[in-house]
Amino acid sequence: MNPLETIAVHRDLACDVLVIGAGPAGVSAAIAAARKGMKTLLVERTGGAGGAMTQGLNLTPVGFEPFKYWAQNRDPEGFAVQGIARELFDAMVRLQAVLKPVWDAETCKYLLDRMISAAGVQVLYHAMCLDVIMQGDRVTGALLATRAGLWRVQAQRVIDCSGDGEVFAKAGAAFDIGRESDGRPQPMALVAMLGGLDLPVGRSDAFGAWMASTRDLVAPRLDAAWLAGKIPPVFAGIFFPRVVRGGILGDQAWSRLVPIWADPTDPIAVSEAQVTARENLFNIVEFLRNEVPGFARAAVLQTSTEAWARESRRLRGLARLSEEDVRENRRQDSSIGHGCGFLEAHSATPGDPRAEQGYEWIRQTSLADADVQYDIAYGCLVPERIEGLLVAGRCLSATHMAQSSARMQITCMAMGQAAGTAAALGIANGWMPAEVPIRPLQDDLRHQGAKL
Repeated sequence: MNPLETIAVHRDLACDVLVIGAGPAGVSAAIAAARKGMKTLLVERTGGAGGAMTQGLNLTPVGFEPFKYWAQNRDPEGFAVQGIARELFDAMVRLQAVLKPVWDAETCKYLLDRMISAAGVQVLYHAMCLDVIMQGDRVTGALLATRAGLWRVQAQRVIDCSGDGEVFAKAGAAFDIGRESDGRPQPMALVAMLGGLDLPVGRSDAFGAWMASTRDLVAPRLDAAWLAGKIPPVFAGIFFPRVVRGGILGDQAWSRLVPIWADPTDPIAVSEAQVTARENLFNIVEFLRNEVPGFARAAVLQTSTEAWARESRRLRGLARLSEEDVRENRRQDSSIGHGCGFLEAHSATPGDPRAEQGYEWIRQTSLADADVQYDIAYGCLVPERIEGLLVAGRCLSATHMAQSSARMQITCMAMGQAAGTAAALGIANGWMPAEVPIRPLQDDLRHQGAKL
C-alpha cells in the first residue's frame, strides 16, 4: 500500500488537464489546454508564475531567436518562437516592461496572472505534487500538499512542467540525469540584483555595450581572484541592466554570479546549496567593493527565490533531441516547435565555473554566432511507457548537451503550448498522448499562431 493512501485527504477535485509547475512551459501548457475548452488546474509551489524568468531573476528570456540576434533591435516577426510566448512579449512591450532582451520580472508575473485568468485556468499557488495517482501504467491524477492539507486531483491528462521531472519520476517513467559520463548535472545558479553601482555604461547604451563593458571590467578580476583562491568559484562576471518602464536603471544590475554544484533532486543537498550560495555571494560582493571600480557602494538588493537548477532529470521519451540535431539544424516531420538557443553547457565538474568542453558563449563551438533553428519532435514530450502523461520544459527527452540549448525559457514555452494542445486534442478524440496524430496537432498549433 502506498503510505500516502493512509493519510486523510481534505479535498477531492477533478479536472480535464492537470499541469504541475507554472514556469514558462507550465503557463503555456495550461493556457493552451484551457483555450481548447479543457477544465485546467495549474499547480505551482511558489507564489507566482514564470519560474526562472521571474522567480529565478533570469530576466533575459532566451529562445525567441538565435543568440547572435538576441541583443539586437530586430523585428519580432523574425522570432523562431511565436504563439503564446509572442503574446507575452507583446504585452510586456505595451507596458514598457521590456527593453529587448531584458524585461521586468514583476510586470511579467502580473501579466502571466492575467493571461492565466483570461484563459479560464484555475491556478493553485503554494502547492506541491506529493505523488501521482495511477491505474496500471496510466497517470490519472496527483496528490497535492496545500496550505489546507492534502488534496486529491483526478485528471484525464497530467502535464509535468516541474522542471525536475517530479511527476514522471513518481510515475515510474525512465529518465536520465546529468552528463552521460558520471551523472552530474549542470550547476545551479543563484542570481543577484545589486544596487549602488557606478558602472561605465549609460542608460541609453545598447545592451551589447553593457555586456562588453561589464565583462571587460569585472570578469578578469573575478577570474584571477578565483584562481588565486581569494573568492569562491564565480560565473563569468557579466552584469545585465535592470529595466523598468522602458528604461535602464543606471545604478542597478543583475548577474548569475554564483554557481552551485548539487543534485537538484536531493532536498538536503539543495538546502545546503542555498546556504552556501548566499555565503559565497556576499563574499564575492565584498571582493567587488574592494577591488573593482564602480562597486564601492554595491549592495545586494535581491536574490532569486532559490539557487535555480539548469538541469536535473531528463525524460526518456519516444524521441530524443541530440547535440547533432542542434548543430545540424535538423528538421523533424513531427516538429511541435523550434529551439534556437546555443549550447550553454556549464561545467558539471564541482568547483569548475568554466563551460563544459569549452562550449563558452563567446566561442564558435557553442553556436553562439550561428543561425540556430532546429525542430523539437513531439516524441520528446511523451514518455516511453507511461500513459496519460505529457512532459514539457527543461526535463524533456534530450541528451545532456542538447538540453543545454533546449532548456531556454522561450523554447520551454513552445513545448508547453504543444503539450497543452496535445492533451486537449487527446481528450476530445479519445487519444492517449502517444496516439495523438501529428498533423492535426501541427495544424492546431499553427492556427494558434505558433511557428513550426
